[in-house]
Amino acid sequence: MGKTKSSIEKIGKYFREVSVVIIGVAVTLSVSYWITKKNEKKDMALYLNSVKMELETNAANLDYYTMWLQKSVNYAAYLKSNNYTSLNKDSLDYYLFTDSEGCGYQMINSMSSRMIFTNSFEMFKVSGVMRQVADKELLSFIWTAYSQIEFIKQFLDENFQIKKQEAMKEQELTAHGKSIAVPMRIYYSTDLPIILVQQCEEISGNIKKTISKMEASKLLK
Repeated sequence: MGKTKSSIEKIGKYFREVSVVIIGVAVTLSVSYWITKKNEKKDMALYLNSVKMELETNAANLDYYTMWLQKSVNYAAYLKSNNYTSLNKDSLDYYLFTDSEGCGYQMINSMSSRMIFTNSFEMFKVSGVMRQVADKELLSFIWTAYSQIEFIKQFLDENFQIKKQEAMKEQELTAHGKSIAVPMRIYYSTDLPIILVQQCEEISGNIKKTISKMEASKLLK
């Protein structure tokens, strides 16, 4: 009887010890899971806030760019309103030079690399955090915004390349003594100047909608 009681006590002690170990492991795993989730939430907020700041910069730069390009658009309107004839030299000089009012008609550098940024989004994509975003609608807005940013960057570069080619041809003709009656006539006879402004405005507006969507999300907090 005494031996049986002793065996039962040993078994009870064993199960108590095992229970303590199991509970300890469970608590450790629970705390570890909680810490992991907390860190994941913190990392997600950091990445998304970085993306949001980058989008704000892009939107602000596109707004400025729209204003900067307006002088070039006005030059196209000036040419058309005068039917590309009887152009005033003072007016041509005014539209030629870049000043606080915007881009002169011979400006051939798009400046896209200095005003459009995607670094934060690229880091977000490769971080692994993107896969953890449960709000797929928000993720879709962000992807769409950056797709449009890539589009406008390419469009700017291609647009200014067309201007550059015409400007270089005119410079070559001028160097050979040929006078250019209507500077950059081919380019400014197209709708490209106004289309470029419209695209900048539209994409800036879409970026701002994405920013508003992000501000309303709990993931950034």
